[in-house]
Amino acid sequence: MCLTRVESAYSPPRKLDIPEVGYKIFIKRGDNYYPYVLTSRGDYIKNQWYKDKVHGDLGAIYKGVYPTGFHIFKNYMDAYLYKGRTSGVICKVLYDDVVAIGEQGTNRMTIVARKFKIIEEID
Repeated sequence: MCLTRVESAYSPPRKLDIPEVGYKIFIKRGDNYYPYVLTSRGDYIKNQWYKDKVHGDLGAIYKGVYPTGFHIFKNYMDAYLYKGRTSGVICKVLYDDVVAIGEQGTNRMTIVARKFKIIEEID
């Protein structure tokens, strides 16, 4: 996943007073969740914080540069529309340490964060 447009980028990451809720797409096998995009690494379980270990900058498809991190949709409908008819599942997550805000695909508001935790599977 890459942002198509970057609205804001933060260095150092913007630490939130309270982690916020967002939505992330995964592939599910058993009780584990795997990255929706094959270029990502790792497998994830619920109720555990994960921190991005890769640090660098990426170029957005149309506009801007932003730091690496986990791509998290700000609202459920954007995640649902982006997922389309694929076999992915949508999970509600908490996120923190925001490094960028922008658009994913066509007008899908996306947060790029260095930390996230799966709360529950939604769809």
